[in-house]
Amino acid sequence: MEGTVQYEGSGDVFFAFYNGNDQLTEMPKKDSGLGFNYGECNNGASVAWNNNLWAPTVTNLTKTKTKCTLYFSTNANSYSSIEEIVNNNLSRFEYDKTKDNNLRYVGYDGYNGNNNYIDIGDRYSGDVYRGYYTSGNRLYREYSTISDCYSGDGGKYTTYYNYDCSKVHSAGDKILWRIIGVMNNVPVVDESGGTHLESLIKIIRADSIGAWSWDSSASGVNYGEGVNEWSQADIMTTLNYGAYWDKSSGLCYSDLYDKQIACDFTSSGLTESVKDKLAKVRWNIGTVGEANYGDKITASYLYEGERSNNHGKICNTSGYYCNDGVSRKTTWDGYIGLMYPSDYRYAVGGTARYGCLTTGSWNAGALTCHTNDWLYDGNQDQWTMTAAPNSSDATNVFYVSTSVGSDYASTAYAVRPVAYLKSSVKIQNKTDSNYGSSSKPFLIEGVS
Repeated sequence: MEGTVQYEGSGDVFFAFYNGNDQLTEMPKKDSGLGFNYGECNNGASVAWNNNLWAPTVTNLTKTKTKCTLYFSTNANSYSSIEEIVNNNLSRFEYDKTKDNNLRYVGYDGYNGNNNYIDIGDRYSGDVYRGYYTSGNRLYREYSTISDCYSGDGGKYTTYYNYDCSKVHSAGDKILWRIIGVMNNVPVVDESGGTHLESLIKIIRADSIGAWSWDSSASGVNYGEGVNEWSQADIMTTLNYGAYWDKSSGLCYSDLYDKQIACDFTSSGLTESVKDKLAKVRWNIGTVGEANYGDKITASYLYEGERSNNHGKICNTSGYYCNDGVSRKTTWDGYIGLMYPSDYRYAVGGTARYGCLTTGSWNAGALTCHTNDWLYDGNQDQWTMTAAPNSSDATNVFYVSTSVGSDYASTAYAVRPVAYLKSSVKIQNKTDSNYGSSSKPFLIEGVS
């Protein structure tokens, strides 16, 4: 082989090489005109491709006589910027007509589709077991063993749904994300702390990392219900500095009064190679400017509020639910956030799209907005990263369900990490009709 094979694990490995359906006698050389397409191994091992080194990396190698098959083709090295890929698939995307004119995924042919999955190289490094801990909306926790699931907070209501703490992901499975869209005028943070504007692809994890409090607090601070300021929120810390970012286990917030329980992201947290693909940006954490927003919260109203100087604390600071003393910000520099309420609203497709974008009442009349919204999860409510102002408390945050609502920050709702990919990240250029599906996701350069 021309390159050097990198191994993680023990055991020997044998390679087979193919150009399409034709088996090759040796691995193609870098200047052969063939490019790496994809690879697969038996015995539970995984293989990734490093185009710079022109060599595979084999992980989770635990058994002898493991065979890895590498597939090459003449057009496999055709990579483009993600913006170009999006512009070649405009039937799946629509401009949001904001001042930034972002190009958003709204579902294949305008309907609630499944062709915006993207593989950025994340893999589960261990098995993951899921258990439900509520009997209402089906919120869950994830664990690395069955015994941990049953003994932890996630095993309470699995039998309520006739479920066990079953394995939902195996070691080596892909951790897929989904493309929200191409966002324009994103302030990218430089090494000096300054910013410059770029158009970046915005992605969200395809499934949640479990249900957690957005923030919690001691009983004497906002009556224990948390503080609706993202820059110091407990979930922000978990995502950017804590167990999820570090791919480790620890304690995460799960209720009011600073309650914490065990959380384990050793299998599902971020790897260093994935972190290297993410851009550090200046997120907008403003919000709408009034407490009595009611049905005003259209997509554009929310979008403008998120980019305003409004913050979530407008109540009387002498009240029990409004005594935190935390300074509010309207921007925050970091890597991992959550969806905005406007992201959720703009994700609706179908024939109801226009009506859904121009009304704040998604449950009124004949409109079926949430059923045409690909970000909607009928099984669980999901947190956003935007504070919801309230005249009597400083703890409310917007979440999304059949519409956009607000609740105490200490409530445990589903958390789906959101990030921006660096502009240098390239995507494989294919025209297959199902390219971007969960079985054939968009593929980042250097990832198999």
